[in-house]
Amino acid sequence: MKALAVLAVSLMITSAHASYMRTTCSNSDGSVTWETGYENNKINLKYAQFVEGTLTLDIDQVDIEFPKEVLISEKTMSSCEYMSHSRVYAGKVKISPSATHPHVLRGNFPENMVETEVICSFQANNELPCPTR
Repeated sequence: MKALAVLAVSLMITSAHASYMRTTCSNSDGSVTWETGYENNKINLKYAQFVEGTLTLDIDQVDIEFPKEVLISEKTMSSCEYMSHSRVYAGKVKISPSATHPHVLRGNFPENMVETEVICSFQANNELPCPTR
């Protein structure tokens, strides 16, 4: 009964939210992470040349090539008022400067690019109209 009450409350809370979309990605050691969606569109790249640090950029300053992804899990739930979709996937990525920011990586990454394997999580939800009777 307690689990049912928790589930009911969580459904009421999540269904009260407006549309939401978010993708987060990270490599195994956390040296490459990014988030895109309605709230945040940043990428963090840790470097260790002569000094250690983290380069934080707007996601539009880089191009992220994700040529082949492996789907780990995917789930969609929907009802009359609410739709939720989640997806977890992984693969090798190549991160390079965008055409409008060609030198953004050069100082900290001599190859002017980063290649790594990441795992990503995509989450979205949306309010849906109920059919009128």
